[in-house]
Amino acid sequence: MQMMNYLSYLRLLIMVCACLLGAAVSLEGQEGKPEKLDLVLNVDFYDMIYLNPPYGKGVKDRDGHYSREELETLIARAANSGFTIINFRVAIAGKVAYHSKIKDLGDDQPEIARTLQAYDPLAVTIECAHKNGIQCYVWMTPFDDSGKVDGYEKRGRGIMQSMFSWLNPEFQLLSREGDDPLWGVYSFGHPEVMDYWMSQVKEILTYKPDGIFFSDRTHSNMTLRQTEYGFNPPVIERYEERFGGDPRKPEHYDLEKFSLVQGEFYTAFLRKASKQIHDAGSRFMVKASWNQKDERIAGRLGALHKSFFQWEKWIEEGIIDELVIGGDAATGTGPEFVLPNFDVKADISRPQYFRENSHSVPIYRWLTLQDWAWPSDEEKVSNGKGPGTFKKPIIETMLSKVRESGANGVLMHEALVIESHNHWDLYKRAGEPSPTPIAP
Repeated sequence: MQMMNYLSYLRLLIMVCACLLGAAVSLEGQEGKPEKLDLVLNVDFYDMIYLNPPYGKGVKDRDGHYSREELETLIARAANSGFTIINFRVAIAGKVAYHSKIKDLGDDQPEIARTLQAYDPLAVTIECAHKNGIQCYVWMTPFDDSGKVDGYEKRGRGIMQSMFSWLNPEFQLLSREGDDPLWGVYSFGHPEVMDYWMSQVKEILTYKPDGIFFSDRTHSNMTLRQTEYGFNPPVIERYEERFGGDPRKPEHYDLEKFSLVQGEFYTAFLRKASKQIHDAGSRFMVKASWNQKDERIAGRLGALHKSFFQWEKWIEEGIIDELVIGGDAATGTGPEFVLPNFDVKADISRPQYFRENSHSVPIYRWLTLQDWAWPSDEEKVSNGKGPGTFKKPIIETMLSKVRESGANGVLMHEALVIESHNHWDLYKRAGEPSPTPIAP
C-alpha cells in the first residue's frame, strides 16, 4: 500500500515536471528570442581581390594578387570576432573564383588571374575556417549568371557572363514578346537549366563544405524596365493548364498566379538541390526576398512576386535548413530603410512574420553595411578608403534590432567593408545574449 502511494506521488511529480517543462518550451516559442545571435560573414571574394584595400593599401599596391596568407588572416579575424559561419561567394556573376572544371574562371582582371593561379580560394577558406573552429558555407547565386550586358541584338558576351548564359538566350527569363532575355536570370522550367546548376552543386560538394547558401541577389540589367519577365514556354504551358488562358494576353495575365507557376519550378529545383546537399551531409540555407512596396525585387528580377518565394513549402518539406530574409535588394541599404523596417508590417523586413509562421528552422536577417551610391554623410557613414560603411553606433543598432526581433542570426554583408574600415572589434561581443555596448 505504501509502495503504491509512493508510486502515485512519483507519477504526479513527473506529470507536474512535464507540464512545467512544456510551459517553458511554449513560452520560449512564443517569445521567439534565441539566447545567442549567430553571426555570419559574407565574403565576396571578387570584391576582396579587386576592391579590397586592407587599411588603405589595395591589391594593386601590394604584390598584384590577394595572397593565401591574407585570406587566412581574414578568416582568423572573423573567428576571433565572434562569427560562426563564413559564406564564401564562389561567383563573379557568371564566372567563378575557385578551380572549377565546369565554369569559366573569373580571370579577366590580372589581379584575379594571379590570385587563382596561386591557390584555390574555396579550398583554402574551408580548410582555414575549420582550423579556426567555424563553419564555411558556399554562397551560390542562381539568379546572377551574367552581370549587366548590352541589348539582345548586336551585343557581345558580357565580361562576367557565363558561357551557358551566352549560348542559351532562350533559357533566360523572356519578355512577353519573347525577344528580350533578362540575361543571367533563368527560368527553372527548363530541365537544361536545372541540370546546369546541379552540376555545379555536385562539383562544390566535393570540397566538403558545411553548407550551401543560395542567394537571390543579381547583377542583371538593373533598371526598372523589368516589370514582366518569365514568359518561357514551360511557364506558359503550365499557366494555361492551371488557369485556362495564355498569360501573354492581358486579359488572362495575373501577377500572383504567374509568379506562383514560376515559383513552383524554382521550388522543384530547390527540392532536387536539397537532396544532393543533404545526402552529402551538408546544410542548405536559402534567401527569400521580395520588394515591400510592389512585391517585386527592386525591378531587377522581373515579375517574381511574393508567391515565387514559397518559403513555407520549403520549410514544411524539409527542403531547407536555414532561411535568410531581408537584404538590400528588398529594403534599401541606408539606415533610413534598414532600421525603421524592423518595426513596420512589411513581411520581408520583419523576422517576427516568419517566426510566427514557423518555429522549425533558424531565421537569419541579411544586413548590408554599405551603399555604393551614398553621398558623403559623416553622421552616418565612414568614408575614405574603400566603400562607405555605416558608423559603429548605427551597426550596433542594427544588431540590436535583429536581436529584439527574434531572429537566430544575422548575415553581415560584407567582409570587404569590415576589413576596409577595421571594424572587427564591433562584433566581438555582438553574439552574446547581453552584449556590452561598444563605443563609437
